[in-house]
This record gives sequence, C-alpha cells and structure tokens, in this order.
Amino acid sequence: MIDIETGTILDAEIYEQIYEDYLTGVSLESTSEDVDFEEMISKVKVQGRARHVLRSEKYLVLFLKINHTICGFMEASIVENDYMFESPHVYISNLYIDKQKTININTTEFLLNMYQKVVEWTTLHNVKYICNDINVGNKVMETLNELLGFKPYRTRYYAKL
Repeated sequence: MIDIETGTILDAEIYEQIYEDYLTGVSLESTSEDVDFEEMISKVKVQGRARHVLRSEKYLVLFLKINHTICGFMEASIVENDYMFESPHVYISNLYIDKQKTININTTEFLLNMYQKVVEWTTLHNVKYICNDINVGNKVMETLNELLGFKPYRTRYYAKL
C-alpha cells in the first residue's frame, strides 16, 4: 500500500532520521563531489528543527509511505520575500526518495501527487508562486519541473576556492 501523508508532530523523530539520510545524498538530487555532507549535517542538526517544521503553519511536510514505512518526503515553506524571488512564494526546499526502498516503484506519479498537495496548500494560504531549485544535470527533476509548468527564473553559479 502506497500513501502520501501530511507530517505531524508525531513524525518528528522519524523525520529527523530521514532528513539526515537526505543530507547524506541518497536522493533523486544529483550530488556534487565537493559538498562536505558531514559538515552540512552538523549545521542542520539544530535541536528541535523537525519539531519546529512540523508544528509551523508556514511549513508543509509530505511523506511518501509504502506499507506504513516512510520512503521519502517533500518539504515546502512559505517565504515572504528573499534575494532569490521578489514575491511571496512557497519554496520546495527538500525532496527525498529512498532509492533502495522504492526500487520497484515508478515514483513519478507520487511526485506529481505530492506536488498537487503543495499546490492545494499554496492556494489555501493565498500564495501565487511556487519555486524550487534543482542541481544542474538532474534530468528527473528537470523533466518533472517542465511537466508541472515551472519556468527557469535564475541560475546560480559557484566557484570552489
């Protein structure tokens, strides 16, 4: 049985664990070799982060569950204005699918369903835009964004020193 469920405070402990898995690079996102995941995990491991996110009305966490086991998540938040986008928007900040737990499943349908739930949540909060970032070369997410009608807005460049 496959479900998409909205996270609640009762999911905080498991969400922390799956979020750590996400940060170590086991996801749909293509990862860059020069990212120090240990450092990233230590920065993000702010005590109570999962509880804060799951309690806040400005966040939405959706879990992909297979046989009642969380196999992925999508996290979105309402952002008023920031340097990346001038208008209030919902930002899909994290998407994680455990490839090992979903090896025999076409996850595209569930990603589309998760996105639809984000659209409904965005509309409920009277927000007009949804944004996300993807890594260059992540063909799965590029295709999904195109299917969903996302348009390129800004390109971020970096240089390793």
